[in-house]
Amino acid sequence: MAEMPFPASDPDPEKKSQQVHLLLQELYQDRIGGANVGDVFAVGSDDILSLTVDPSLEKSSGQLKVSVKTTGGIASGSSGLEVKVNSSGGIVVDSDGLALDQQSAIADASAISAVTLTAGAEAVDISACNATLATMVAEINALKTKINAIITALEGLKAIAT
Repeated sequence: MAEMPFPASDPDPEKKSQQVHLLLQELYQDRIGGANVGDVFAVGSDDILSLTVDPSLEKSSGQLKVSVKTTGGIASGSSGLEVKVNSSGGIVVDSDGLALDQQSAIADASAISAVTLTAGAEAVDISACNATLATMVAEINALKTKINAIITALEGLKAIAT
């Protein structure tokens, strides 16, 4: 029971009656058995005590439960709430929480070869130009292969559309 906020001890019967009235109001107005009704409980016009809940809570089988949206990213499992994870989405759950699933490494692209020209040459060496162009084409093709590997990895993670 709640503690009395003040003693009802005035010798005058009318004042004592007023004190008792104030005491009962203090103890039981907006209270049930001395407990505050507050923001969580409400007493309706029919004098029935109701629990005021957020839409994410529901009463089910005599218990208060979390209401889970079936098309959302959270599920209610046997041990509580859990995050639904699409296994092909590149996200995994470990003891630390959600993490990106590390993909296979893509090797670095090789360095571009240097092209050298002889200073002061008045004629162009066709065979040297052909060799330099062939090297550049090979290196551009290697870069294209690396870029395609990155795109494929991003598509696999569904980070970009296929």
